[in-house]
Amino acid sequence: MDITLTEHTIRIVVAELRDRADSYNITPIRNQLYEIIAGGVSRIVIDLTNVTFMDSSCMAILVSTLKRTRQAGGDVKLVWPQLENAQDIIRLAKFDRVFEIFNTSGEAVEGFFSPSEVPFTDPFNIRRPPTQAKT
Repeated sequence: MDITLTEHTIRIVVAELRDRADSYNITPIRNQLYEIIAGGVSRIVIDLTNVTFMDSSCMAILVSTLKRTRQAGGDVKLVWPQLENAQDIIRLAKFDRVFEIFNTSGEAVEGFFSPSEVPFTDPFNIRRPPTQAKT
């Protein structure tokens, strides 16, 4: 008997931004995002939970990262910032129509999978049907 094993790995990177994402500090963010894309990652979650301010330079990096990942067959998903003013910037720019935006990075990662492929937290990875109450 012969057996052939094929392993499929899906790489997803979560990039968590913190504090201000503006023209003063956007260059290292851009460089890191472009570097991981050049390294073969085409699925990226950009977690904006702890971003306190975003300007147009940050928005431009989000769009260029989206373009690069889509050219590589991937996508970018965002996580909503906690602060209302940062959320308003996303809404005013209509990014909520361009990007899929989630409440947590875990939900965003799951967004890359179809419902039947979502990784479970069950340590034995066993799918159990819901129990039905007996009447």
